[in-house]
Amino acid sequence: MMANRRMIAFCGLDCAACQCYQATMAGDPDSMERARQYVANTFNAPDVTIRDVTCEGCTAPEERRATYCAMCEIRACATKRGVPTCGHCPDYACATLAPTLAYSPEARANLDAIRASL
Repeated sequence: MMANRRMIAFCGLDCAACQCYQATMAGDPDSMERARQYVANTFNAPDVTIRDVTCEGCTAPEERRATYCAMCEIRACATKRGVPTCGHCPDYACATLAPTLAYSPEARANLDAIRASL
């Protein structure tokens, strides 16, 4: 699918590697249903809809972002600060971002690499 293309989100996760993003970009109803089921099962969210998982990445226009993006504190903070990722922020590894960094070594590595390149 999109294995070679990377799209680093504010938090450092790779949006292009996300099942919801891949299904949205494929435009395939079966893939979207699998993504919906994945989110419903993984996050104990039985009422999640296809619309909730339709996503072109966290920097996409509102109508093409997963519903969770509206609640994401990391996205809200980075947008307010005008930084392309948290790796660009002078307060990198703040209390808002710390849980994601602890949960995802990949996100930390992506953001650390961005910081190292600045």
